[in-house]
Order: sequence, then structure tokens, then C-alpha cells
Amino acid sequence: MVDFEKYVKNKEDLDFLNLLYGAVKTRTELHLQYKDYTFLFEPQGENIDIWHEGERVAQYESLDDLLLHFMLDGKPFIERLDDLTEY
Repeated sequence: MVDFEKYVKNKEDLDFLNLLYGAVKTRTELHLQYKDYTFLFEPQGENIDIWHEGERVAQYESLDDLLLHFMLDGKPFIERLDDLTEY
């Protein structure tokens, strides 16, 4: 389990994490953006696929796995929460 206290800096970060966990629970796709990089967050049961420009670029076994291992500019996804937006 991810230690959120180590990463969450403000209410917006916590709200964003809750959005992600809710999307996994309801299997809802999210269109996300980090700087100029847009991608699709697609929950498939417990697995999560990440799509960019119609290609699956990554697959993770859980949201915690994605948060720690999906890298954006050399840092894990969870360290980029302030820079991510839903569009």
C-alpha cells in the first residue's frame, strides 16, 4: 500500500487520488494530461491500461503499482500529481 502522507501535499492532490481510485472502482476511463503529454487511464478490473495516441503504452496490476511505477519525466506518477489534469 502506498504511503500517501509521503506524497500528498494538499487537498487537490488528495482529491485527484480519490478521483483515480473512484475511476478504478467504477471502471471509468479518464483522459489525463501531463504538460503536453495526453493519455487515457483505462481501468480493466484490477489492471489499469495507459493509452497514448491509440497505443497501449503500459499496463499495471493495480493503482498502487501505477502510482509508483508509471514514470513522467523521470519521476513516478504519484510525484506528478500537482502537474496532472483531467480533460
